[in-house]
Amino acid sequence: MIYSGLVVTNQPTNIRKVLKLKNLLLEDKRSQLLSRSKTGDPYVPWNQFRGKNRYQRRLYSRLASSVKNFNSIDMNKLFKDDILDVDIDVKGETNVYVVRISFGGFLDELHNFLKTQELNRKIIAKALSKAFNGDQVYINCTCPDFRYRGKYWATKNNILIGAPETRPSNITNPNDTKGPGCKHITLALSDSSWLVKVSSVIYNYIEYMKEHDERLYQKYIYPAIYQKPYEADEIQLDMTDIDNRGLDIRFSEYQELVDDDMARYGKVTNTTKELIADAGLYIEETDKGPVVSGSTLSKANKAAVERGRFKKDNEYRFTKPNKEFEDQVEMELD
Repeated sequence: MIYSGLVVTNQPTNIRKVLKLKNLLLEDKRSQLLSRSKTGDPYVPWNQFRGKNRYQRRLYSRLASSVKNFNSIDMNKLFKDDILDVDIDVKGETNVYVVRISFGGFLDELHNFLKTQELNRKIIAKALSKAFNGDQVYINCTCPDFRYRGKYWATKNNILIGAPETRPSNITNPNDTKGPGCKHITLALSDSSWLVKVSSVIYNYIEYMKEHDERLYQKYIYPAIYQKPYEADEIQLDMTDIDNRGLDIRFSEYQELVDDDMARYGKVTNTTKELIADAGLYIEETDKGPVVSGSTLSKANKAAVERGRFKKDNEYRFTKPNKEFEDQVEMELD
């Protein structure tokens, strides 16, 4: 892709920095990619029984619904370069594939929210949503359809994350008319519910580092979030991993989310239910209203340790159709 005579290479981190410096328009936002998907070539007539093209066919795939699927986020890249790379497991019609989505701008959006609000999961989710909708988006998928029909054109159009594909799709997609991605990528672009899971992982990481690696938090994470220095000793940056000591689960924090939902909506939202379920807790209906419950604090922390890096053993599956749930999440993020 060429911007005002500037040829941009396939390096997402460098692209965003150059475009931001030049104040150039980002043309491959989420909305543009989805628009191209809607007008993509139809399948052959005998293969249209589940949808005319990849955009319509996306509804027959399903996103991973547990926070554990998002624990591979490169926090080092996020807090140093403001680039979020997310691997999303998608259960397709025949197999499970991994969609990778990458975009920047999250830290800038988060900083703007934190000028007037305190840091919490919902603020992180809102910042992710704004960045996802406002910044250039890069894509990849492990499925054969994208590999043979979309990866070459994603490379040519500078929206591919990962190793470039130099073999032209002369037979399978000669004129780049099938849309920017496969049905799995299209699903991940159209259904933003995974942002809620990512917000939980990022928030848990920030809180963990604040409590267990204070110097690292003060030196790198705090300045990235608040865009101002926090005095600390010089240390070596290493955010590639954290140990399995688990998360200090505070019942009061989750109860505040429940109480806030009840005051604003008269019910506990799906977003809050997910966060509580992913912490290994549950909501109990009492005479005083919904109360966050679970095992004792020590047992809850032990469960978090056993899950490891905030993983959840059993998937928490949604029963609502994709479109209905997408609308619900978007309403909660507004």
